Amino acid sequence: MEDIDFDRVEYASNRKLPNDDGEMTGRIKIFSYDNVNFKYTMKCPYCGEEQEGSKEMPNRPYYIKCKECETSSLIRKLKGSGSKVKRPDQDDDDDTDKVDKI
Repeated sequence: MEDIDFDRVEYASNRKLPNDDGEMTGRIKIFSYDNVNFKYTMKCPYCGEEQEGSKEMPNRPYYIKCKECETSSLIRKLKGSGSKVKRPDQDDDDDTDKVDKI
């Protein structure tokens, strides 16, 4: 994923993604400078395919569709403006949403 200008980020998240059985088998790192055009890296929770891309998503809810198995994953709403701020390039087991500004 490209270097991120955190001063301009409007939305960023780094979280695990569940499959249909509720198992957290996937992961997504996603960010946007304008809340419309998003860049992401994802490990599909259904087939395990790793991919990178960009997508225009002007409205919620946000979904990313796997290019391999064509299953969509929902990117849930942020917890709120009081969320813990972390850089989305940090890869740890904490699924706290990462927000610079809303």
